[in-house]
Amino acid sequence: MKKEEKKEKAKGVTGMRAAFMLLGILLIGICVTCYRLSEFGVDPFSGMNLGISGFIGWSFGNWQLPLRILALCLGTLFASLGVALYMIADMGLAPYDSVALIIEKLTKGKVPFQFARVASDITVIVIGVAFCLAAGNNVW
Repeated sequence: MKKEEKKEKAKGVTGMRAAFMLLGILLIGICVTCYRLSEFGVDPFSGMNLGISGFIGWSFGNWQLPLRILALCLGTLFASLGVALYMIADMGLAPYDSVALIIEKLTKGKVPFQFARVASDITVIVIGVAFCLAAGNNVW
């Protein structure tokens, strides 16, 4: 067993870590909603989902928050808290980070994580914009 595997196994899944992880995910979800309502933009993966939802005619959300600046501030707060709690739980990387790690591993380090992460973000932005344009409407 590798040293890292032993370390991960020794940590175990505790109730506190699981609670932090779930609360972190919940706050990140609220953050995306607040960013969406603020109409200042969203993260790349949510942008892709918005583009696709507009293309297929499904709603991303069904209520509005009239105070865009407040929504932006709340979104930033919840994103910060959510990410912090998710990191404290230390139960693995987010799926979006995993894409970059897989790219780094497949290229045997020729494409470093940070470049792979930026490339994946740019790719999903392009996909989101393409679906938005194909839908013929502005969902952002």
